Amino acid sequence: MSTESYDQLAIFAAVSRERRFTRAAVKLGMSGAHVLRVIALRFEEINTELALLSEFRDKPAGRLRITAPDAPLPARCHHGIEFYGT
Repeated sequence: MSTESYDQLAIFAAVSRERRFTRAAVKLGMSGAHVLRVIALRFEEINTELALLSEFRDKPAGRLRITAPDAPLPARCHHGIEFYGT
């Protein structure tokens, strides 16, 4: 993580702790506008990443592995397999 990222994380933590942008800005010795700008930028990035992740939610991918005991399937299961196909 870069120094800039740590600084931004410290700003976010201060806002969370103080629950007010202006109070956090005073504690950090910064302007409220700067604190708000940093937080808004981070939230914009988070929203972008969440949007990208949501695209994958509806598209299953990868291998599905099913582990079953060595016992044979009951006869009624075979009908289901024929019905749904494999």
